[in-house]
Amino acid sequence: AAICPSLLFQGVDSDTKRSMAVGVAPNPSSGMTYIKVGSQERTEAEFKVTDAYGQIIAIQKVVLAPTENNIIEFDGSKLSAGAYYFTIDNGKDKISDKIIVQH
Repeated sequence: AAICPSLLFQGVDSDTKRSMAVGVAPNPSSGMTYIKVGSQERTEAEFKVTDAYGQIIAIQKVVLAPTENNIIEFDGSKLSAGAYYFTIDNGKDKISDKIIVQH
């Protein structure tokens, strides 16, 4: 699935250096959503999805390579329609965005 470059948002670490970028497609989605993550270094991170109330829907460990082409797949096909939020946390930086599920 193609990721639109205009969907990129930057995460900023405490030194204001950009270390991660993220894009989401398709969004809204009724099934698989692909989160494209750019990282400046190889790092382990936690990918967490929550609902609007903060309840954890999914959580997994991911390894990000020093590239703009890391892909995390998220299957929202069994979720109720609505907004869900994800955070990618590598221990020094966090980046968050929203996934819209429509059926």
